[in-house]
Amino acid sequence: MSLLDKFRTKKQIKVSVIIPIYNTEQYLEQCLKSIEQQTLTDIEIICIDDCSTDSSLNILKNHAQKDKRIIILQNKENDGAGYSRNIGLDNAKGKYIMFVDSDDYLDLETLEYCFNKSEEQNLDLLMFKARRYDIEKKEYVEDNGLSLKVLDDYNHIIFNHEDIDSDILFKISVTPHTKLFKKSFLNFRFQEGIIFEDNPFFIKTFLTAKRVSVINKYFYHRMIRSGSVMKQQDLSILNIIDSLEETLTYLKNNPKFYDKFHKSFYEYMIHTLRNKTQVIKSEYLNEFFNYIKSFILKCIVEYDLYYDIQESLSKPFLYFYNLIILSMNSDIEKIQQIQRDLTLDIPLSIIIFCEDKTLTQINNIVYTFICQSMGFSYMKLIFITDTSISNKTSQLIHEYEKTFYNINVVKLDCIDKLNSYNSIMNYITSQYVLFYDENINYDDAFIKNIFRKSRIAQANIEQYMEYEQEHDINQLTIGSKLFKRKFLSNADNLFIEQSNPIINPYMFYKGNKPHYTKIIEILSEFVEKKGCIQKYNNTLMDTLRVSFYDTEARIKNEYFRQIKKFIHQKIIEQDLDAVFRENMSKTNKMFYDLIILSITIDDEKTRKLQENINRDNPISIICYCKDNSKLELDRTINSIVQQNIGFIILDVILVDDNSSNNETRNTIEEYTSTYTNIRSIYLDSNYGEIKSYFEGLNIADTRYVMFLNNNYSYLQGSIKNIFKAVRLVNFPAASGKVDKLLNEENNFVWTKIFQKQSLLDLNIEFREENECIIIDLDKYPQLKTTFEDIYIIKKI
Repeated sequence: MSLLDKFRTKKQIKVSVIIPIYNTEQYLEQCLKSIEQQTLTDIEIICIDDCSTDSSLNILKNHAQKDKRIIILQNKENDGAGYSRNIGLDNAKGKYIMFVDSDDYLDLETLEYCFNKSEEQNLDLLMFKARRYDIEKKEYVEDNGLSLKVLDDYNHIIFNHEDIDSDILFKISVTPHTKLFKKSFLNFRFQEGIIFEDNPFFIKTFLTAKRVSVINKYFYHRMIRSGSVMKQQDLSILNIIDSLEETLTYLKNNPKFYDKFHKSFYEYMIHTLRNKTQVIKSEYLNEFFNYIKSFILKCIVEYDLYYDIQESLSKPFLYFYNLIILSMNSDIEKIQQIQRDLTLDIPLSIIIFCEDKTLTQINNIVYTFICQSMGFSYMKLIFITDTSISNKTSQLIHEYEKTFYNINVVKLDCIDKLNSYNSIMNYITSQYVLFYDENINYDDAFIKNIFRKSRIAQANIEQYMEYEQEHDINQLTIGSKLFKRKFLSNADNLFIEQSNPIINPYMFYKGNKPHYTKIIEILSEFVEKKGCIQKYNNTLMDTLRVSFYDTEARIKNEYFRQIKKFIHQKIIEQDLDAVFRENMSKTNKMFYDLIILSITIDDEKTRKLQENINRDNPISIICYCKDNSKLELDRTINSIVQQNIGFIILDVILVDDNSSNNETRNTIEEYTSTYTNIRSIYLDSNYGEIKSYFEGLNIADTRYVMFLNNNYSYLQGSIKNIFKAVRLVNFPAASGKVDKLLNEENNFVWTKIFQKQSLLDLNIEFREENECIIIDLDKYPQLKTTFEDIYIIKKI
């Protein structure tokens, strides 16, 4: 036994962290620091250098000299991540295993939290969440896979493959980085020499694990970079077929697993092959296509799976599968046509409600879109039916469905347009959606023109303005708009009016952010054509208020004049003030009252009046920043972003106290450019923490304020709970606790929420004691404070 092995066996190693490394010098420092500084110290860090040609190995050696927990292993050849992870597994001594990529990093409490949870619950596999960071765009990117959305119903419970629905397994993110594995049950290894090695490894381990759990915490930060292996679109994409075959073989060898999961696997398999066909570079398509044919032929001839696969597939994937079968006995020209069909991605879905439609109308609708100059193959027609549809109409629609691969029928219990819009989103996979309106004459260039405009503008709601003006179409008409599916999926109350739905003007503003003149124009049409002054008073005021808040300072004054004019003409002159006020929300009523008051005063007083119109955010969080690393700032900001009170209602003020390093300022600028509710102050001399807080307080325009130091982070749900407490008792302040701190009542300013005005009226002063900023509450009896049994922050 080597001296290193003796050292490692003296002390129980709780977690082995395995890091494959290949040419990641730019990111490796951050990765290693995030693991070396883990709050769980009984770990080993196994770094496998896969023949890097940059300075990665030197960085590793420098860290290994300072931290004896780092073990460096070197591959003789560049063998890939799968081989490197297997070498790490063969050398690991820890009770648990975690994999980390060398360009990513962990939150500092990750290993301690996951280890303790796994020990408490005797878990074989623990999964947690990750966030993707786009390095080029300098922003976090939504990723439902890494967020484990498909397992939301299983958070914090113990389960295994027997407890999940069969269609869930192949929707779970297979990445090994968001998981803690118990080593004793980990009898599988990664495929070597390929990419996509994660897929069969996860499927095998998940199906074998007897005790699995998921935690609702974002511990892992995944960096997206242009050189990442997952960006490959060349012939390495062929590896996906090796990965699929490995998974298929495992399922076939385990009948219990095959019986339950084979249908969802084949759906996943064909979906994956179709997806890769659409992204591979054209120069490699022919070879990849032949490889797919060989694999499908093997499934049919050697495994006798023709009917198993066919009976498992939904319509879009069955179409792909049948084209592959067809190509096996076709000439070159036919195969080339099939390849073109396979690579076609349908970008646009058209929703057609079929109630009261005659046979002639159905035929005309299909003909209208077949004749579109954009090309019918770029559209998917989705007919929505219910039990009221006549048998003849139903037969005709289903005949079209059999004839055209891009026509689908969805049957609902009852067609209720206003409520059906959301329920049908589950059937839409295209990026864009258009809702057919029989009152609109779609000329043969309509789809092409509006689609082109939408792609250029990247708008959530694209309106074909010239067409609407020419045909006198209301700007809130649904059928003349092209919607992004993602926006539709996330938008609440997008459409209003029961009998003939239109776009909610407030959601139209959120989706498009049009110029203020366009907002006034749309609201004027809304009021005149729908007569909704009373029914939709909050909708009108939400649109005016929020758009005014968002308007640039240089045109705010002019927009306010337009708002006054609109209210005066549409409400006051029509003698509708009393009706309009009924059931108006408190926030909207305050804004409305200010507008009414401004109508009778001069411009100078109006400008002063505008200064009293604050944003909706009820809480400002003032963060002290001084020479912090990106990792430290990420940790702090993430604890705010992930608060369940809703990040959007928080106003975050980052006060930079003349930091000497560029990293702090660059990170702050990344956040302020990404989030509209994060602001910054750069102090030109060393103010110190206390004075910096009061500089932030000077620009806070909310009722409540909180303070935070980057040595601490907020616990999940803490802001919501302390905010609820201070509002419930209506005290000037409320105080919570520090996690793992014994004293019930503490004087830390970081655990408290204050009414801003109380701090100013009482001339409150903070002081520093033992590197903590505290407030002597005994000195300020008027600052009545409720002490709550709520943990607010934790020491990092």
